[in-house]
Amino acid sequence: LSDDVVNADARAARMKVDTLHEAGRLEEAREVALQAMDHHPDNVPLHASIGVLAIDLDDRDLALRAAQK
Repeated sequence: LSDDVVNADARAARMKVDTLHEAGRLEEAREVALQAMDHHPDNVPLHASIGVLAIDLDDRDLALRAAQK
């Protein structure tokens, strides 16, 4: 999915984060997650997926940021 699609649709952003995460492409998933949180600050399902990613990355800052939304 392109950046434009991810930026426009929170469901697409979540799908891309989840797909990259499941594929083991954790750093790419983190980059998409950070971008997605800026564009979709109130989307709870997206932020829940990012929280799970943050646990696998052992990234406390990302987990806290996802939880605060």
